[in-house]
Amino acid sequence: MAFSIDGTTFRLPSGAWTIRQDAIVREDGGHHTTIADLTIEIEGRPAMRGKLRFTDEAFQRFPGRGDDEKSAAVARRLMGWIAENGLLDGFFLRVDADDAGVQISDSSR
Repeated sequence: MAFSIDGTTFRLPSGAWTIRQDAIVREDGGHHTTIADLTIEIEGRPAMRGKLRFTDEAFQRFPGRGDDEKSAAVARRLMGWIAENGLLDGFFLRVDADDAGVQISDSSR
């Protein structure tokens, strides 16, 4: 599995947002979990840092045929989630997927 959303840029009314994937760590603690350390750069504002977590099983359910398409599906949903919910520094987001697509929940609030 090769997951990368590094360099994804999107526009919100507050300006341009760019996702930087600083690191990715694999944990084998029973669920084979991946945690991506992210920095979100926001035009004219301080950057926000946090984490995105998903299991191998969730990755297999992400929409798309290959790693690039699956990563892009998560990036699109993350952009929509941020537009709907906002984002706080120190965020910790869990990612899963089902028949409706990619699901994101905030474990840091």
